[in-house]
Amino acid sequence: MFVKPDYWLVIDTLTPADAQPHEYTAYFHLRPAAASVVPDTRNIVTDNGDKANLAIFPIRVGADVPDALAAQVIQGQKEPFLLGWTLKSGLECEPIPVATYTWRATAPSQIAYVFFPLRPGVKDLPVVTAVPGGLAVKVGERVDEIKLGNNPRLLLTRRQGDQTSAAMRVELP
Repeated sequence: MFVKPDYWLVIDTLTPADAQPHEYTAYFHLRPAAASVVPDTRNIVTDNGDKANLAIFPIRVGADVPDALAAQVIQGQKEPFLLGWTLKSGLECEPIPVATYTWRATAPSQIAYVFFPLRPGVKDLPVVTAVPGGLAVKVGERVDEIKLGNNPRLLLTRRQGDQTSAAMRVELP
């Protein structure tokens, strides 16, 4: 969903059919010339030079071990399977970066991704952190707190200065 005026929020809920440990991997194919993991984080940012860019912030929601999430950029992989390629022309391929997130879980697992577009030349990133039952996105002086649950399914509360508002509420029928 788009959270006006700045970013997209994608939420994945994965529910296994058994109680065994499972490894999950999410792939996001990017089209810029380059992308990299921001040092000391799991965030991935594209590098399109003087053009617009994209920052991806992953948050494991309610995870027992929130740090058990690996981030990497894969480009032009041939083994054990093809990953990070696109058609250039005809049958000629060129490598492209793929933002890759991997984690293990034995129970239902929920992960949220904040996709934050960056205008050309902008290097300042929002601050995205895990909070109990959700995540918080700080853009300048504004903080959006997003809580995930059963009912309401999603509650977004926006704070700016001393003003607080319920910006969005999604309930199950």
